[in-house]
Amino acid sequence: MTILVLKTNFQYLVQAAVVGSRAREVVESFPPTGEYYEMPVDSSKARFGREDLLVEVHVRELIKLIISVQSNQKLSPTFLYDKLESYLRALETLGVTTDKCASILYSMVESCSDEEFLKTSNRSPASSSANDAKYRLENLMLFFKGEVEGGKRISLAMSGFGVTKGEDVKMPMKKVYILQTQRGKIPSASTLLASSKAPEIKKPKCVFCEGKHVSSDGFNAQKLTLALKQKIVLKNTNQKKEEDESSSGNDVNLSNVNTHPKVFLQTFKAKLLSGDKEKTVRVLNYTGSQKLYILKNIAEEMKYPVSRQETVKHSLFGGVFTKECKYNCYRIKLKQLNGNFTCNFEVLDQAVICENVLPASEGPWLDELKDLGVILTDTNVYSESIQVLIGEDIMGRLQTGKRKLLSSGLVAVETHLGWTLIGKVPQVSWVRKKDLHILTLGEQVYTNHKRFRLVHLQNSPVWTLEIKDSRKEDSGIFECQVYTEPKMSYDFQLNVFALALHISPGPILYIKSGASVNLTCQATDETGTVFLFWSHNGRVLESGEEHTEITEFGPAANRLFISKAKKSDSGNYSCQHSYHERTNIILHVLNGKRPVAMEPGSRGYVSKATLTNIVFLSFVFLM
Repeated sequence: MTILVLKTNFQYLVQAAVVGSRAREVVESFPPTGEYYEMPVDSSKARFGREDLLVEVHVRELIKLIISVQSNQKLSPTFLYDKLESYLRALETLGVTTDKCASILYSMVESCSDEEFLKTSNRSPASSSANDAKYRLENLMLFFKGEVEGGKRISLAMSGFGVTKGEDVKMPMKKVYILQTQRGKIPSASTLLASSKAPEIKKPKCVFCEGKHVSSDGFNAQKLTLALKQKIVLKNTNQKKEEDESSSGNDVNLSNVNTHPKVFLQTFKAKLLSGDKEKTVRVLNYTGSQKLYILKNIAEEMKYPVSRQETVKHSLFGGVFTKECKYNCYRIKLKQLNGNFTCNFEVLDQAVICENVLPASEGPWLDELKDLGVILTDTNVYSESIQVLIGEDIMGRLQTGKRKLLSSGLVAVETHLGWTLIGKVPQVSWVRKKDLHILTLGEQVYTNHKRFRLVHLQNSPVWTLEIKDSRKEDSGIFECQVYTEPKMSYDFQLNVFALALHISPGPILYIKSGASVNLTCQATDETGTVFLFWSHNGRVLESGEEHTEITEFGPAANRLFISKAKKSDSGNYSCQHSYHERTNIILHVLNGKRPVAMEPGSRGYVSKATLTNIVFLSFVFLM
């Protein structure tokens, strides 16, 4: 072999080695000339081409394949056949031929096959007639190959000729509009999460005749006047808006639900002693700390002497480390608030320890603790900042081992310095039972309708559901649930009665000076008798005033009679319910001829109004 050919082979050898690998380093360590070609080849064979190691590598790969099959992993027959054939071929090149190790290789290949494949292969005539392991292995691989090739043919036959795939299907023109309507808008992810119902397919509907066609194609609409068309369109638009508003109130977006439950921590109050000084402080037992701390201003106020300084670096949740800081070390003395137990320990000063730590607020657990003889010391309505923090290093010595499990799920734990209450605060929820809709959970409102609101003061046991602009459909049972053990619930029956006020004639009335007029106000109320009153330009009218008389003629109706009307009687007359917005009528007293609106045949006007009120459903969380 010439030097030029060897030099070319050397360059091929360099390119064949992976960049950055040890084999590449070995090859590049020799001069790139043809004279030294055999030296990197021999060195590479000695280091990376040991046949015993390569045999072990391929055998291990076969074992991995067996483990994958035995662990019920879905491996395709084509993948198995390709892997087995490559491993057997590699072993044969390394001297592990089927003549020498046929029994071992046959067992390993057989273990790589599933049960159904082995049953099928054993039924073949070639398998039953072969007794030698070498021939059994060859027959098994041939059967494997036939199964793979047969599977490809079956897949090709089942796929067809691809004639109809991807072709557009022509549809009749009558169905084009229906298809476009069914397609609609593609819903977003938030829409799919926010609505529990599938979107309805909107069908064309005429607003004038309610026919199954678009409004612009309606023949009957062409006969109507412009004013009547506007009236019908406005009426249907308002009705649609109310339906959409009422239906949107049932949608709940649970993708952003975050209840933020309140949790009681181990807080109590104790006396801080320093010579003749004494101060009541709020203490927190915190298992996540390995040190004890006191507020810096409290230590200075109690005039504790600094014993030494320590350099501390804090490790926070999530693997975050703070910078190293120097802290003053004090020795303080704590005494039980309602007892004689006293202890002293060393603490480090800190400008701020903890803010917004919830105290044991009002609730049924306080009465339950009282019955058990447990007295809590940290029960303020408003939470204070933590002034002393006791860490895990001495907390175990302060605990007595006594604990009380409450029905609400909270746990009272006793320490030598006082009782503490820990656990998640039971949450209160309001549920509309007719559709099992969760309106509120904790202090969060889960409805898109702004008419519903939760009223709850901090640390108050009263949970009030406020319903603004109550409607007839709001009638039903509202259940208040408290997540305690056992669960507590209370049902509220809400009845909403519809009220409509009718004023006739109106809304604008013209009369001649000196004439008399009757204004009638009638309320349609399902509750029975209601109270109605009249006002003129904002001033409440009383019966018996000058040429004015108010009479009642039913449980929910009265009449305002004005005799010999004057110019000063013109203005805005309002009929109002005690819980309702006023309904108006404009009166014009004229000196001249009657206007067209007063001519015989002119039609009066009935003014209607709906009841607008606020409903409060309150639940007091007490046992």
